[in-house]
Amino acid sequence: MKMKTVNTAVGVVLILLCAAFYALIPTQIKGGGKLLAESRMLPRIALILIVVLSLTMIYQSLRKGTTGSDGDSFKLFRVESDQVSVRYIALRLAATFLLFALYVFTLNVVGYILATFVFLVLFNQLLGEKRWWVTLLSSLIATVVICFFVKKVNVFVPQGLLERYFLY
Repeated sequence: MKMKTVNTAVGVVLILLCAAFYALIPTQIKGGGKLLAESRMLPRIALILIVVLSLTMIYQSLRKGTTGSDGDSFKLFRVESDQVSVRYIALRLAATFLLFALYVFTLNVVGYILATFVFLVLFNQLLGEKRWWVTLLSSLIATVVICFFVKKVNVFVPQGLLERYFLY
């Protein structure tokens, strides 16, 4: 299967998932008035950002095939050739879903901030980032931004057992 097809399919699936999650936001966030409107804002911004990035990925894969302006291939999961086996895609997809499931199940134990940091580190590695310092730095920056929103903007995130005792 060509990377052009894979990137286009992944972009379309992400857009469809974001549309479904966007529709589910009102049913998942409880409350009323100003609190409800504020609680819906951050997930909607994140979903819109994912849709924009997915559209960009689709556009890039369709525009010039899988080559960019410098002639390098867009390397989804660090694949060197343009041909990708269905088994390879299935393994990566299964690993991604397993990582997401572990992330969701560990939220109540270790808390949102720590679980998100660990998830981002592992997900960057799963996506093929070979430089550990880039993985750690980007995960740390994302965690600091999340902490800013938690402390200064009063965004509610799940607190796990570890966060209740050590961070608050």
